[in-house]
Amino acid sequence: MVTDLARVPYAEVRIGIGEPIGVGVRRVGLAQFDRAIAGLAGPDLGEGVHTVRKALKRLRALLALVRVPLGKAETRRADVALRDTGRRLAEARDAGVLVETLDGLGADPEGMGVLRSELIAERDLAFMRGVGDPGIRAVVIGVLEEARDDWAGEPRGAAFAGMPDAAIEEGLRRTYRRGRRRMAGALDEGSEVDFHEWRKAVKALRYQLETLSTAWPEVVGAMAGTADELGEILGTEHDLAVLGATIEERHPACRDALLERVTLARRSLQAASRSLGERVFAEEPTAFVQRIACYWASHRLATLPAVARPRR
Repeated sequence: MVTDLARVPYAEVRIGIGEPIGVGVRRVGLAQFDRAIAGLAGPDLGEGVHTVRKALKRLRALLALVRVPLGKAETRRADVALRDTGRRLAEARDAGVLVETLDGLGADPEGMGVLRSELIAERDLAFMRGVGDPGIRAVVIGVLEEARDDWAGEPRGAAFAGMPDAAIEEGLRRTYRRGRRRMAGALDEGSEVDFHEWRKAVKALRYQLETLSTAWPEVVGAMAGTADELGEILGTEHDLAVLGATIEERHPACRDALLERVTLARRSLQAASRSLGERVFAEEPTAFVQRIACYWASHRLATLPAVARPRR
């Protein structure tokens, strides 16, 4: 699975070799703010919305990683601001995904063209209500710039600079534990909400592992890739669930034929998510975090100058 490790510059995703963990998290966060702001200021707003939403999710995952050392109340406020900014862009993205998901079914029953035309018109309207409006776009950019200044400024800068490697362990444990619990709920209950909540936890874990993959790229990077693959499966499953609900609500002429395809596709994806999920979340949270911490300790030792390494 190709992850962001291969698609974007190294510095925008991972902590650098020998770089203090807090300094690296801060730098990666600043790079994500810059990507988001540039995405909204660029000429391709469709791609820009995708870039912004992805950057915001990575930023929220970084906040969860440093929740303890930065302070729970402080990170909570910042997380809510990023979440609300993302919601401003959600309508345009979600409306577009409905069209893509319908096309991905590979079906062409009678009446589907009418439904597709309706969804395209709603997608275009949603886009104009969102980032297509220069005024709304300017507001979102302003919010992001303010949040970036806060991330880059003090006292947060000092907190990042003084952050030991162990400071991120509780945040990583919390994300992994949430993913395991939400997996159990999704695979036991199988509701649309359960799978969607599991997907969000998987995405956060993937972003955190990508950031920490410097510790052992071949292993931690591969773990991030598997989480990415799982997240994509769960994302497609969610998109199909939303499309199914839309079809149910509108009762198009092709309703039964499309719902049958949606149901079959969701079942297949849910089965695939079980197989991958049991690999990603095979460990107890504490054991998982201890393993990542050992990788980081070995990485730190390997990057020390020879004269500074402890003798055995």
